[in-house]
Amino acid sequence: MRAFKQGVHHQQRWHQAALLFVIELSLLVVSHAQSYREQGAAALQKGDAAQGVAMYEKALVTALKALKEDDLEVVIRRAELGDAYLAAGRWNDAIQQFDYTWKRVRYEAETKARWLAEEGDLTTTYAEKLGRSCHAAARYQDALMVFSTAIRDSIKAKRNEGELNQFYALQADTLLVLKRVDEAALSIEKIASYTERRFVDDALSRARMWSRLTDLYFTHGLYDQAKPLAQKGLDDISKALKPDDEEYATYQANLGAILLHLGELDEAEKLLGEARKTVLAKASPESVKRVSYQLLTAELALKRGKPQDGLIEVDEALRICKLHYADEHPEIAKCLSVKAACYKELKQRKQAWEAADEALSILLKSLGKDHPQTVEAKSFLASLK
Repeated sequence: MRAFKQGVHHQQRWHQAALLFVIELSLLVVSHAQSYREQGAAALQKGDAAQGVAMYEKALVTALKALKEDDLEVVIRRAELGDAYLAAGRWNDAIQQFDYTWKRVRYEAETKARWLAEEGDLTTTYAEKLGRSCHAAARYQDALMVFSTAIRDSIKAKRNEGELNQFYALQADTLLVLKRVDEAALSIEKIASYTERRFVDDALSRARMWSRLTDLYFTHGLYDQAKPLAQKGLDDISKALKPDDEEYATYQANLGAILLHLGELDEAEKLLGEARKTVLAKASPESVKRVSYQLLTAELALKRGKPQDGLIEVDEALRICKLHYADEHPEIAKCLSVKAACYKELKQRKQAWEAADEALSILLKSLGKDHPQTVEAKSFLASLK
């Protein structure tokens, strides 16, 4: 009997030791996964997307050795890998990860009634990431499905209304890409209604919301629709800030840019002149804040039939841009596009072609083939043939 008890005791000790070994091994695996995550984050911060992807892939593989596939921590690791793929411009790989994570946490939020808890927060986060990835990959119908589903989920769960309006904005942007302007207007009207209701006594917040809505239309070249929103923004900002404030100047410039495209040059010149005066008085000669004002001044010069003056302005804007941005940044492309337009008016077609071609190359890589700026750049380049 004593021998039997000793045998049981030894067996229990063996099981305990084995259990401790498994726990220690799991902790070691998770520790390695954590290390890979840290290396991946550091690589992405340095701009090394390829190394970042490699480390996050290892982090996921390692985590799966210690955790189950449906464990929330594994879901989060997959989303981190998706972010790394986004940084590397690997849209379809990012979509694969975010599609899984979104559906997984959405299922958890629904079946466990956790829409207002972490699962609901993650569902919203991954819906946005998935939709944006689909948008970047020119899978616009898929993006629209994700954003529309997120809107329905948010309404059903009575989540934060500000969050809901973010999805209305993303939905509107996607609809505008698809040229479904009337449908996009309905989404934008919902945000406008929310703005009036939510910020009834807060002119500054209202102005900032009008500015975001203005950008939606302006980006897609819908200047008639953008104009009343930009005017609302300027009216509200005038109630909150003094005319010599830099933020006030951006609202003057926003409306001025729209009027410039609509051919209302005198009023555009007045607004742009006042805005530029404010910014030049406060920003250093190397400040990136100067760039947009110089580009607008260059475009105004073009409209006034003074391409040589425009070229001087855009060259200075390009110089400043190169101090702050990588060579393939959309702002560099914007400068090159305006420069190409100046050369075209000066009858210097070779220089115009070179600048326009470089701008298009940058936009294709940074914004994609269907972005309004890319489409415009492609059309301009074709006009030089």
